[in-house]
Amino acid sequence: MDVCLMLFTYRRPVDLRRCLTAIFNQSYSVLKLIIITRIEDTESEPIISHFQEIKQFEIMKIMVTEDCSPMEAFNLGLQHAVGDILAITHDDAEPQENWIERIVNAYKQYPDAGGIGGREIFPGETKMLPPNYKVGNVYWWGKITGNHHYLTNGIFSVDLITGSNCSYKITVLKDIGGFDNNLCWQRDSCWYWDLSLGLRIKINGLKLYYDSDAVVNHYPGLLFSQKGSDYWKKVGWCKAKNETWIMLNYYYKKNPLCIVYIFWWLMVGTTDAYGILQLLRYFPKEGTLAWHKFYDTLYGRFQGVKMWMY
Repeated sequence: MDVCLMLFTYRRPVDLRRCLTAIFNQSYSVLKLIIITRIEDTESEPIISHFQEIKQFEIMKIMVTEDCSPMEAFNLGLQHAVGDILAITHDDAEPQENWIERIVNAYKQYPDAGGIGGREIFPGETKMLPPNYKVGNVYWWGKITGNHHYLTNGIFSVDLITGSNCSYKITVLKDIGGFDNNLCWQRDSCWYWDLSLGLRIKINGLKLYYDSDAVVNHYPGLLFSQKGSDYWKKVGWCKAKNETWIMLNYYYKKNPLCIVYIFWWLMVGTTDAYGILQLLRYFPKEGTLAWHKFYDTLYGRFQGVKMWMY
């Protein structure tokens, strides 16, 4: 099977060099590497040029403008993808040597797979992680569990694979219309695109699989959009809007259980997206910050509902 690899980078030359070095050291070589960056990113240019000169495989660079969303950029990359599988990682990730090999073997083992993802290891993680823990689950009432840093036994079906360590059959991506351009984004971030992709693939009758032995080391870098003073406010409502719209549009659709989902996020919520109970829980500790988190989340939730309805 031929693998095309795609990543988005923006002004993180040290991270990019580490990532590309790991890609060049894979036990199973990719057929083509697509690197997407923005026109103003001059810091990545010498790194990309250096690796292009090695000529181990084709490296294609796509330059996009500031008003191009990450999903539009990914769709541009998809147009130029070749082979059978499109693997995706982050520029601040370091795939382990057998990463591509594990992914290819999993596709051969599970022909009904539309996508296969793996584990991400965060440096400094020292606690013992339990095996067979719930990974990549979407529960019927709407709770989403990631846990893609957990070690598990074997390869198994999931609802969600993480965007820093994922792969999809190219034909499947094109059949479902590519990456979701409806999602809220900031310069270098688009939240829950991997959830949108996974649910749409499952709607089309295929499965997602998780292999905890297909590993990338993830060194989360600074997002340049974080530099704005209103960054975290935008994150709150943007994430909530995306999640709400994706769940209502692709998971529940017209299922009456969507009422349970709306009740759950309004009354309970999560530690990332406060509902009323989470607001009451954290208000004694966080004060007005808890209220702002609740308000921003609620604003995003209702924007997502509005988008779904109209």
